[in-house]
Amino acid sequence: MRPEHLVYQIQGFLLVLFLAAWGLWLLIGHLRRGRPDLAIGLALMAAVGIRLAAAAGISLLPNSRDLRGTDELVFLYDSTTEVVNLNSGASPSAEQLRALPLADMFSVDVITPLHTWLIALQQRAFDASDLTLRLTLIMLAVTGLALLAAAVYDLAGPAAAQLAAWLMAFEPTSVFFSGYLHKDPLITFAVGLVTYGFVRMWRQRSLRALAIIVAGCVVATLTRPYVGWVLAAAAVTLTLHAAMRSQQRQRAALLAGTAVCFSVVAGFVALQQAPAQLERLQRSQEANVNDSSNLKYEAVDYSTPAAIATSLPVRVSDFLLRPYPWQLQNLNQQLGALGGVVVLIALFSVATSFVRSRGVIMARAGPLLYVGGALILAYSVTAGNAGTAFRLRENVTAVLICTACALRPRREEKAAEPARGPLRLAAPAGQRPSAAAPG
Repeated sequence: MRPEHLVYQIQGFLLVLFLAAWGLWLLIGHLRRGRPDLAIGLALMAAVGIRLAAAAGISLLPNSRDLRGTDELVFLYDSTTEVVNLNSGASPSAEQLRALPLADMFSVDVITPLHTWLIALQQRAFDASDLTLRLTLIMLAVTGLALLAAAVYDLAGPAAAQLAAWLMAFEPTSVFFSGYLHKDPLITFAVGLVTYGFVRMWRQRSLRALAIIVAGCVVATLTRPYVGWVLAAAAVTLTLHAAMRSQQRQRAALLAGTAVCFSVVAGFVALQQAPAQLERLQRSQEANVNDSSNLKYEAVDYSTPAAIATSLPVRVSDFLLRPYPWQLQNLNQQLGALGGVVVLIALFSVATSFVRSRGVIMARAGPLLYVGGALILAYSVTAGNAGTAFRLRENVTAVLICTACALRPRREEKAAEPARGPLRLAAPAGQRPSAAAPG
């Protein structure tokens, strides 16, 4: 690489770093306007630093390509075709998008999938280096974490939000895959938007919250369409639930009408696409279960909606629990299994929180349960092997961490609990209680 080209790429990296840090600072300032004690800035700085260091460190390793897999090469370069054919149905690579005229790069067909389009746009604008591309995705992922922490604040207060921010900052799966040139960082950003909008809808039932939810669903749909549609279905259900909780009849009627209209349109589109999508899903499952991977799942039937419902419990268990320790064969899979351990810890924390928070679970964490349930449903149906689940569990883990933090007992509740002492039987009416016998 020529020295002037290296200087040019360094300048591009510093420019993206400045713009991304400025945008994150503005977001934190906006979130703190109505939340003066939202103390997540230091946790977010740590999240950016550790993710950027991990991305740079892995790139310096001689086996970095083996650790990250070959998906990045597919998104960056595609040697099968030299010219983009937008009518072929295949997703173009970033190198192909970069060669398009500038006006064509903003076509709807080209923007999907969104992460490839962002990569191509940066490469075209200033020939972005590998680390610059990873920095962009890292900042988008951390922005999603900031929105998740703000959602926890609105549900459970500043202490829970700060704890959630620090836990998400050092969660190993997020640290590794946030700097991965893949769809996952953008899905984290979309999940943050949707969750933040869900909480605002749950508490305030405003149309502004609906706009935030729509923005998150659009980003998710442009990145992973099935995630976007499942989140949209969860948004309809939550909006109806929020409308039923509202005591203002006009606002409740408006929200309910909006949700019903959206569900009718979405249902019509889903019915039109259902046969083709079911066939595609079944082919994908058959291809995954017939390969030679040690992480493949057992075959299930996805030929009909009823068959999907029957097979779903098996796939949910596979997605959350596999791979098992005896299925790991190399360093890449062993590192990925760290995320599985964190998922198990988060599931245990959520389960114990459910026991402690009986009767107030939906009031404290209802929006988080909607988001988490939608993600588990979407990923369990589509995941074909446990290797893919390494990445997909990143977003589920973040929502589980937020749920566990939101359900933690608050300080005032702990102080209000009566002190536990020895059990004393009440004396019959008209009698004085006798003194305890010594010894």
